[in-house]
Amino acid sequence: MSEELKLSGKTVLCPVCSKKTAIEENAGGITSWMCVSCGFTANTTFTENNSEFKGTPQSIINMKHWDATRNIFWIPTVINIPSRGLIVPEKHGKQIIWSCMLMVDIPPEEQHNYPIADSTGKFYERKLDATKTLQYTRFYDAIKSLGAIIELDGLDENVKEEKYDA
Repeated sequence: MSEELKLSGKTVLCPVCSKKTAIEENAGGITSWMCVSCGFTANTTFTENNSEFKGTPQSIINMKHWDATRNIFWIPTVINIPSRGLIVPEKHGKQIIWSCMLMVDIPPEEQHNYPIADSTGKFYERKLDATKTLQYTRFYDAIKSLGAIIELDGLDENVKEEKYDA
């Protein structure tokens, strides 16, 4: 892939997997976290009495984890990077499997089959390749398959060797 997807920031202890691999970011008065080890995410609006989960698939809500320190829920990350692909979690027993679909080029002779809504005469040049879904037991591997370069202060190198069971 020509462009790099860089993840960087302050790392903090993740309450789900107990590793110092959660990226913490602050923007617009909201603090958010994403753990590159277990793949769970949270922000300060994920409280018990909110509507942030409205529209979230029930399968994701069923995997939520309560963070008693911050009084918020953590949920598995769904990542959609239009130029790269999509990662979604799927629970299989107690194990989370991270399914990844990569973006592929649409051959010019097929692009007419992929019109852009409200754009007469314009067609998509790339699409998700649902025929070649990659599956990983570790979120770290899934995000690396999208081309992520992970540079975090204090990143626990063992993140590459462990998996998280929900």
